[in-house]
Amino acid sequence: MPRSPLAPFFLASIVSFTTLALPATAAGATPSAAPLGADYAVPARNAGTIEGRVASIDYKSGVMSVDVPQGGSKKTYDVLVVPGTNIQGNKTFHTIADLKKGARVQVLLSQHGATYTAQIIRLL
Repeated sequence: MPRSPLAPFFLASIVSFTTLALPATAAGATPSAAPLGADYAVPARNAGTIEGRVASIDYKSGVMSVDVPQGGSKKTYDVLVVPGTNIQGNKTFHTIADLKKGARVQVLLSQHGATYTAQIIRLL
């Protein structure tokens, strides 16, 4: 059976991927249980829900700052908006482009280390 002209490309891609994905180990050593570092071995945890106003949004990096009133002051949360974040409005779904400074939002968060990630954003 003739080989596809793209076969060398795919083979090189697979070799590169496995080379990058596997940790470097000394001869005869076994890889550790968490080859990419301890941070990836710990899953993100539910960080609850916040409600406040969008203080700023950086569309390029996907970081939204939300001011949340707490007593007589406010606390600002920097929240990562990822492609999998569900952004809901009044009976419609939205994208990060629909988030604007000053908008009232409710955000369901997960936390991995010091990073908060938006799982669901509701426009209020």
